Amino acid sequence: MSAPAMVTIGEALSHYAQLRPDEAVLICAKQDGSADEVSRAQLEQWSNRLAEALINAGIGRGDLVPIDLPTSTTFLAATIGIFKAGGSPMPMSYRLPEHERNGLLALAEPKIVLGNRTLEYPTLDPESMREGAPCEAPEPARVSSPIKALASGGSTGKPKLILTTGELLQPLGQIPVAMMLRFQEGDLKFSPGPLYHNGPFWFSVNMLFCGGRVLLNERFTADQCLALIERYRPQVLNLVPTMMQRMLREPNWDTADLSSVRVIWHLAAPCPAWAKQGFIDRFGGKVVLELWAATEATGLTVLDGDEWMAHPGSVGKPFGTEILIVDENRNPLPAGEVGEIFTRFAGVPAPYEYRGSKPLEVVGDGFASVGDLGWVDDDGFLYL
Repeated sequence: MSAPAMVTIGEALSHYAQLRPDEAVLICAKQDGSADEVSRAQLEQWSNRLAEALINAGIGRGDLVPIDLPTSTTFLAATIGIFKAGGSPMPMSYRLPEHERNGLLALAEPKIVLGNRTLEYPTLDPESMREGAPCEAPEPARVSSPIKALASGGSTGKPKLILTTGELLQPLGQIPVAMMLRFQEGDLKFSPGPLYHNGPFWFSVNMLFCGGRVLLNERFTADQCLALIERYRPQVLNLVPTMMQRMLREPNWDTADLSSVRVIWHLAAPCPAWAKQGFIDRFGGKVVLELWAATEATGLTVLDGDEWMAHPGSVGKPFGTEILIVDENRNPLPAGEVGEIFTRFAGVPAPYEYRGSKPLEVVGDGFASVGDLGWVDDDGFLYL
Protein backbone atom coordinates (compact mmCIF):
# COMPACT_ATOMS: atom_id res chain seq x y z
CA MET A 1 0.00 0.00 0.00
CA SER A 2 1.42 3.37 -1.00
CA ALA A 3 1.91 6.09 1.59
CA PRO A 4 -0.75 8.83 1.69
CA ALA A 5 0.05 12.00 -0.21
CA MET A 6 1.67 14.82 1.77
CA VAL A 7 -0.41 17.97 1.38
CA THR A 8 -0.72 21.51 2.64
CA ILE A 9 -3.84 22.52 4.55
CA GLY A 10 -4.94 24.46 1.48
CA GLU A 11 -4.71 21.34 -0.67
CA ALA A 12 -6.59 19.31 1.95
CA LEU A 13 -9.42 21.84 2.10
CA SER A 14 -9.61 21.94 -1.70
CA HIS A 15 -9.91 18.15 -1.67
CA TYR A 16 -12.80 18.18 0.82
CA ALA A 17 -14.46 21.10 -0.99
CA GLN A 18 -14.63 18.98 -4.13
CA LEU A 19 -16.15 16.07 -2.19
CA ARG A 20 -18.72 18.09 -0.20
CA PRO A 21 -18.98 21.60 -1.69
CA ASP A 22 -22.28 22.56 -0.03
CA GLU A 23 -21.43 21.38 3.49
CA ALA A 24 -21.21 24.15 6.11
CA VAL A 25 -17.57 23.98 7.20
CA LEU A 26 -17.46 27.16 9.31
CA ILE A 27 -20.27 28.34 11.60
CA CYS A 28 -20.16 31.27 14.00
CA ALA A 29 -23.09 31.78 16.35
CA LYS A 30 -23.77 35.44 17.14
CA GLN A 31 -25.07 37.03 20.29
CA ASP A 32 -28.29 38.11 18.57
CA GLY A 33 -29.22 34.47 17.88
CA SER A 34 -28.25 34.47 14.20
CA ALA A 35 -25.37 32.50 12.72
CA ASP A 36 -22.84 33.06 9.94
CA GLU A 37 -22.33 29.86 7.92
CA VAL A 38 -19.70 29.30 5.24
CA SER A 39 -19.82 26.29 2.90
CA ARG A 40 -16.74 24.40 1.78
CA ALA A 41 -17.08 25.81 -1.74
CA GLN A 42 -17.41 29.34 -0.36
CA LEU A 43 -14.38 28.92 1.90
CA GLU A 44 -12.37 27.59 -1.04
CA GLN A 45 -13.10 30.65 -3.17
CA TRP A 46 -12.81 33.14 -0.30
CA SER A 47 -9.41 31.82 0.80
CA ASN A 48 -8.19 31.67 -2.82
CA ARG A 49 -9.01 35.35 -3.32
CA LEU A 50 -7.26 36.21 -0.07
CA ALA A 51 -4.20 34.16 -1.02
CA GLU A 52 -3.97 35.91 -4.38
CA ALA A 53 -4.18 39.33 -2.70
CA LEU A 54 -1.53 38.35 -0.15
CA ILE A 55 0.82 37.02 -2.82
CA ASN A 56 0.38 40.27 -4.76
CA ALA A 57 1.33 42.09 -1.54
CA GLY A 58 4.59 40.12 -1.43
CA ILE A 59 3.62 37.49 1.15
CA GLY A 60 5.44 34.19 0.98
CA ARG A 61 7.40 31.69 3.02
CA GLY A 62 8.73 33.17 6.24
CA ASP A 63 6.34 36.14 6.39
CA LEU A 64 4.25 36.59 9.53
CA VAL A 65 0.74 37.86 8.79
CA PRO A 66 -1.08 39.20 11.88
CA ILE A 67 -4.83 38.58 12.14
CA ASP A 68 -6.38 41.54 13.95
CA LEU A 69 -10.00 40.36 14.11
CA PRO A 70 -12.57 39.16 16.64
CA THR A 71 -13.51 35.48 16.62
CA SER A 72 -15.52 34.86 13.44
CA THR A 73 -15.67 32.80 10.26
CA THR A 74 -13.62 35.63 8.72
CA PHE A 75 -10.80 34.90 11.17
CA LEU A 76 -10.50 31.29 9.98
CA ALA A 77 -10.94 32.21 6.30
CA ALA A 78 -8.06 34.65 6.78
CA THR A 79 -5.98 31.87 8.34
CA ILE A 80 -6.53 29.57 5.36
CA GLY A 81 -5.77 32.38 2.91
CA ILE A 82 -2.46 33.03 4.66
CA PHE A 83 -1.53 29.35 4.53
CA LYS A 84 -2.40 29.17 0.82
CA ALA A 85 -0.15 32.17 0.18
CA GLY A 86 2.70 30.42 2.00
CA GLY A 87 2.72 32.87 4.89
CA SER A 88 2.45 32.20 8.62
CA PRO A 89 -0.70 33.26 10.50
CA MET A 90 -0.24 35.31 13.67
CA PRO A 91 -3.50 35.42 15.68
CA MET A 92 -3.85 38.50 17.89
CA SER A 93 -6.34 39.55 20.52
CA TYR A 94 -8.65 42.15 19.04
CA ARG A 95 -8.96 43.74 22.49
CA LEU A 96 -5.25 44.36 23.10
CA PRO A 97 -4.36 47.85 24.30
CA GLU A 98 -2.78 49.86 21.51
CA HIS A 99 0.72 49.86 23.01
CA GLU A 100 0.69 46.05 23.40
CA ARG A 101 -0.60 45.55 19.87
CA ASN A 102 2.07 47.88 18.50
CA GLY A 103 4.78 46.03 20.41
CA LEU A 104 3.76 42.69 18.88
CA LEU A 105 3.48 44.16 15.39
CA ALA A 106 6.97 45.63 15.73
CA LEU A 107 8.30 42.14 16.48
CA ALA A 108 6.43 40.64 13.52
CA GLU A 109 7.53 43.32 11.02
CA PRO A 110 4.54 42.48 8.80
CA LYS A 111 4.18 43.43 5.16
CA ILE A 112 0.41 43.45 5.70
CA VAL A 113 -2.11 42.97 8.53
CA LEU A 114 -5.46 41.26 8.02
CA GLY A 115 -8.03 43.31 9.90
CA ASN A 116 -10.73 45.93 9.68
CA ARG A 117 -9.17 48.96 11.36
CA THR A 118 -6.42 51.40 10.44
CA LEU A 119 -2.94 50.63 11.77
CA GLU A 120 0.59 51.80 11.06
CA TYR A 121 1.00 48.92 8.63
CA PRO A 122 -0.80 48.16 5.35
CA THR A 123 -4.08 46.41 6.12
CA LEU A 124 -6.56 44.27 4.23
CA ASP A 125 -10.07 43.49 5.47
CA PRO A 126 -10.67 39.79 4.66
CA GLU A 127 -14.43 40.35 4.82
CA SER A 128 -14.16 42.55 1.71
CA MET A 129 -13.03 39.50 -0.25
CA ARG A 130 -15.80 37.13 0.84
CA GLU A 131 -17.51 37.63 -2.51
CA GLY A 132 -15.87 38.09 -5.89
CA ALA A 133 -14.89 36.52 -9.15
CA PRO A 134 -13.91 32.83 -9.11
CA CYS A 135 -10.27 32.37 -8.28
CA GLU A 136 -7.98 29.34 -8.49
CA ALA A 137 -5.68 28.28 -5.65
CA PRO A 138 -2.06 29.42 -6.03
CA GLU A 139 0.10 27.06 -8.08
CA PRO A 140 2.30 25.36 -7.12
CA ALA A 141 1.06 24.80 -3.58
CA ARG A 142 3.03 26.87 -1.09
CA VAL A 143 4.32 25.38 2.18
CA SER A 144 4.28 27.66 5.23
CA SER A 145 7.34 27.87 7.49
CA PRO A 146 7.22 28.81 10.31
CA ILE A 147 3.82 27.22 10.80
CA LYS A 148 2.33 29.92 13.02
CA ALA A 149 3.20 32.68 15.47
CA LEU A 150 1.38 33.20 18.77
CA ALA A 151 1.52 36.32 20.89
CA SER A 152 2.40 35.99 24.56
CA GLY A 153 3.21 38.41 27.34
CA GLY A 154 4.29 35.57 29.62
CA SER A 155 5.18 36.52 33.16
CA THR A 156 7.16 39.61 32.12
CA GLY A 157 4.42 41.56 30.35
CA LYS A 158 6.83 42.32 27.51
CA PRO A 159 5.74 41.55 23.94
CA LYS A 160 6.85 38.10 22.81
CA LEU A 161 6.09 35.95 19.79
CA ILE A 162 6.29 32.16 19.87
CA LEU A 163 7.00 30.84 16.38
CA THR A 164 6.25 27.19 15.66
CA THR A 165 9.08 26.08 13.41
CA GLY A 166 8.90 23.45 10.68
CA GLU A 167 6.58 23.03 7.69
CA LEU A 168 2.81 22.59 7.69
CA LEU A 169 2.77 19.54 5.43
CA GLN A 170 0.84 16.43 6.50
CA PRO A 171 -0.39 13.11 5.03
CA LEU A 172 -3.91 13.49 3.66
CA GLY A 173 -6.41 11.79 5.93
CA GLN A 174 -3.79 11.00 8.58
CA ILE A 175 -3.08 14.30 10.33
CA PRO A 176 -0.99 13.34 13.41
CA VAL A 177 -2.31 16.05 15.75
CA ALA A 178 -5.90 15.36 14.69
CA MET A 179 -5.44 11.64 15.27
CA MET A 180 -3.95 12.28 18.72
CA LEU A 181 -6.92 14.54 19.54
CA ARG A 182 -9.32 11.79 18.33
CA PHE A 183 -10.77 13.92 15.54
CA GLN A 184 -12.53 12.12 12.69
CA GLU A 185 -13.31 13.28 9.17
CA GLY A 186 -16.72 14.92 9.21
CA ASP A 187 -16.65 15.81 12.90
CA LEU A 188 -17.99 19.16 14.04
CA LYS A 189 -15.84 20.76 16.74
CA PHE A 190 -17.26 23.46 19.00
CA SER A 191 -14.64 25.89 20.32
CA PRO A 192 -16.39 28.49 22.48
CA GLY A 193 -13.08 30.25 23.28
CA PRO A 194 -11.45 33.10 21.31
CA LEU A 195 -9.32 32.15 18.33
CA TYR A 196 -6.31 34.18 19.41
CA HIS A 197 -5.66 31.50 22.05
CA ASN A 198 -3.50 28.62 20.84
CA GLY A 199 -5.96 25.91 21.93
CA PRO A 200 -9.05 27.02 19.96
CA PHE A 201 -6.89 28.20 17.05
CA TRP A 202 -4.73 25.10 16.64
CA PHE A 203 -7.58 22.68 17.36
CA SER A 204 -9.62 24.44 14.65
CA VAL A 205 -6.80 24.33 12.09
CA ASN A 206 -6.28 20.61 12.64
CA MET A 207 -10.00 19.86 12.55
CA LEU A 208 -10.20 21.56 9.15
CA PHE A 209 -7.05 19.78 8.00
CA CYS A 210 -8.56 16.35 8.67
CA GLY A 211 -11.84 17.09 6.89
CA GLY A 212 -13.86 18.25 9.89
CA ARG A 213 -15.91 21.37 10.54
CA VAL A 214 -15.72 24.15 13.14
CA LEU A 215 -18.42 25.83 15.22
CA LEU A 216 -17.52 29.12 16.93
CA ASN A 217 -19.36 31.73 18.95
CA GLU A 218 -18.79 35.47 19.13
CA ARG A 219 -18.61 35.30 22.93
CA PHE A 220 -19.03 32.45 25.37
CA THR A 221 -22.05 32.28 27.63
CA ALA A 222 -22.95 29.04 29.38
CA ASP A 223 -26.62 29.04 28.40
CA GLN A 224 -25.86 29.70 24.74
CA CYS A 225 -23.13 27.04 24.79
CA LEU A 226 -25.60 24.36 25.90
CA ALA A 227 -28.19 25.57 23.38
CA LEU A 228 -25.64 25.43 20.54
CA ILE A 229 -24.67 21.87 21.42
CA GLU A 230 -28.34 20.89 21.23
CA ARG A 231 -28.83 22.76 17.94
CA TYR A 232 -25.68 21.83 15.99
CA ARG A 233 -24.85 18.43 17.54
CA PRO A 234 -21.02 18.72 17.67
CA GLN A 235 -18.96 15.60 18.29
CA VAL A 236 -15.97 17.43 19.85
CA LEU A 237 -15.80 20.17 22.49
CA ASN A 238 -12.73 22.26 23.29
CA LEU A 239 -13.20 23.95 26.68
CA VAL A 240 -11.34 25.60 29.54
CA PRO A 241 -12.23 24.91 33.20
CA THR A 242 -13.98 28.27 33.68
CA MET A 243 -16.45 27.34 30.94
CA MET A 244 -17.02 23.94 32.51
CA GLN A 245 -17.84 25.50 35.87
CA ARG A 246 -20.34 27.91 34.34
CA MET A 247 -22.01 25.19 32.29
CA LEU A 248 -22.41 23.01 35.37
CA ARG A 249 -24.24 25.85 37.14
CA GLU A 250 -26.84 26.21 34.37
CA PRO A 251 -30.36 25.09 35.44
CA ASN A 252 -30.73 22.83 32.38
CA TRP A 253 -27.31 21.15 32.68
CA ASP A 254 -28.91 17.80 33.55
CA THR A 255 -31.69 17.99 30.94
CA ALA A 256 -30.00 19.50 27.86
CA ASP A 257 -29.46 17.01 25.03
CA LEU A 258 -25.68 16.69 24.85
CA SER A 259 -25.69 13.16 23.44
CA SER A 260 -23.81 14.07 20.24
CA VAL A 261 -20.58 14.77 22.13
CA ARG A 262 -17.95 12.04 21.74
CA VAL A 263 -14.81 13.87 22.88
CA ILE A 264 -14.28 16.74 25.34
CA TRP A 265 -10.86 18.34 25.69
CA HIS A 266 -10.11 20.77 28.48
CA LEU A 267 -6.79 22.51 28.94
CA ALA A 268 -5.03 25.84 29.60
CA ALA A 269 -5.75 26.05 33.36
CA PRO A 270 -6.16 23.84 36.44
CA CYS A 271 -9.59 22.22 36.64
CA PRO A 272 -11.33 22.10 40.04
CA ALA A 273 -12.09 18.56 41.13
CA TRP A 274 -15.83 19.23 41.41
CA ALA A 275 -15.99 20.52 37.80
CA LYS A 276 -14.03 17.57 36.46
CA GLN A 277 -16.25 15.18 38.42
CA GLY A 278 -19.40 16.90 37.18
CA PHE A 279 -18.39 16.38 33.55
CA ILE A 280 -17.34 12.79 34.18
CA ASP A 281 -20.72 12.10 35.80
CA ARG A 282 -22.53 13.60 32.77
CA PHE A 283 -20.43 12.19 29.91
CA GLY A 284 -18.40 9.29 31.29
CA GLY A 285 -14.69 9.05 32.02
CA LYS A 286 -13.60 8.05 28.52
CA VAL A 287 -15.13 11.19 26.98
CA VAL A 288 -13.58 13.81 29.29
CA LEU A 289 -9.93 14.34 28.34
CA GLU A 290 -7.31 16.72 29.70
CA LEU A 291 -4.20 17.91 27.91
CA TRP A 292 -1.15 19.62 29.44
CA ALA A 293 1.19 21.27 26.96
CA ALA A 294 2.84 24.55 26.05
CA THR A 295 2.69 26.59 22.87
CA GLU A 296 6.41 25.90 22.51
CA ALA A 297 5.59 22.17 22.01
CA THR A 298 8.14 21.01 24.57
CA GLY A 299 5.96 17.99 25.33
CA LEU A 300 2.48 16.97 26.35
CA THR A 301 0.53 14.72 28.67
CA VAL A 302 -2.97 13.30 28.22
CA LEU A 303 -5.45 12.06 30.81
CA ASP A 304 -8.99 10.68 30.59
CA GLY A 305 -11.57 10.85 33.33
CA ASP A 306 -11.15 7.25 34.43
CA GLU A 307 -7.40 7.77 34.83
CA TRP A 308 -8.05 10.96 36.78
CA MET A 309 -10.35 9.05 39.14
CA ALA A 310 -7.49 6.62 39.81
CA HIS A 311 -4.87 9.42 39.98
CA PRO A 312 -6.77 12.49 41.28
CA GLY A 313 -4.98 15.75 40.64
CA SER A 314 -2.83 14.41 37.82
CA VAL A 315 -2.61 16.06 34.39
CA GLY A 316 -1.80 12.76 32.71
CA LYS A 317 0.83 10.44 31.35
CA PRO A 318 3.34 11.60 28.74
CA PHE A 319 2.26 11.27 25.11
CA GLY A 320 5.33 10.86 22.88
CA THR A 321 7.11 12.79 25.60
CA GLU A 322 9.96 12.19 28.04
CA ILE A 323 9.72 13.90 31.43
CA LEU A 324 12.67 14.92 33.61
CA ILE A 325 12.09 16.38 37.09
CA VAL A 326 15.14 18.24 38.46
CA ASP A 327 16.14 20.15 41.59
CA GLU A 328 17.57 23.67 41.77
CA ASN A 329 21.00 22.36 40.78
CA ARG A 330 19.44 20.53 37.80
CA ASN A 331 20.01 17.10 39.28
CA PRO A 332 17.36 14.49 38.41
CA LEU A 333 14.80 13.73 41.14
CA PRO A 334 13.08 10.41 41.78
CA ALA A 335 9.33 9.77 41.54
CA GLY A 336 7.32 11.62 44.17
CA GLU A 337 9.69 14.56 44.65
CA VAL A 338 8.75 18.06 43.51
CA GLY A 339 11.03 19.88 41.10
CA GLU A 340 11.04 21.81 37.85
CA ILE A 341 9.50 19.95 34.91
CA PHE A 342 11.69 19.53 31.82
CA THR A 343 10.26 17.69 28.82
CA ARG A 344 11.29 16.53 25.37
CA PHE A 345 8.79 15.62 22.65
CA ALA A 346 9.53 12.95 20.04
CA GLY A 347 13.16 12.82 21.16
CA VAL A 348 14.06 16.16 19.59
CA PRO A 349 14.46 19.77 20.79
CA ALA A 350 11.23 21.79 20.98
CA PRO A 351 10.21 23.18 17.53
CA TYR A 352 9.89 26.85 18.44
CA GLU A 353 11.65 30.18 18.22
CA TYR A 354 11.07 33.33 20.27
CA ARG A 355 10.99 36.90 19.11
CA GLY A 356 11.32 39.30 22.00
CA SER A 357 12.62 36.83 24.59
CA LYS A 358 15.58 34.58 25.26
CA PRO A 359 15.09 30.82 24.63
CA LEU A 360 13.82 28.42 27.27
CA GLU A 361 16.35 26.79 29.55
CA VAL A 362 17.49 23.42 28.25
CA VAL A 363 19.16 20.59 30.16
CA GLY A 364 20.54 17.29 28.95
CA ASP A 365 19.86 16.46 25.32
CA GLY A 366 17.04 18.86 24.45
CA PHE A 367 14.88 18.79 27.61
CA ALA A 368 13.23 22.22 27.95
CA SER A 369 11.19 23.90 30.69
CA VAL A 370 8.51 26.59 30.63
CA GLY A 371 8.89 26.99 34.40
CA ASP A 372 6.24 24.62 35.78
CA LEU A 373 6.90 22.71 38.99
CA GLY A 374 5.60 19.22 39.65
CA TRP A 375 6.31 15.57 40.25
CA VAL A 376 5.71 12.15 38.71
CA ASP A 377 4.15 9.25 40.61
CA ASP A 378 5.27 5.62 40.47
CA ASP A 379 2.87 4.95 37.57
CA GLY A 380 4.31 7.76 35.45
CA PHE A 381 1.46 10.27 35.90
CA LEU A 382 2.46 13.94 36.08
CA TYR A 383 1.18 16.36 38.76
CA LEU A 384 1.61 20.15 38.77
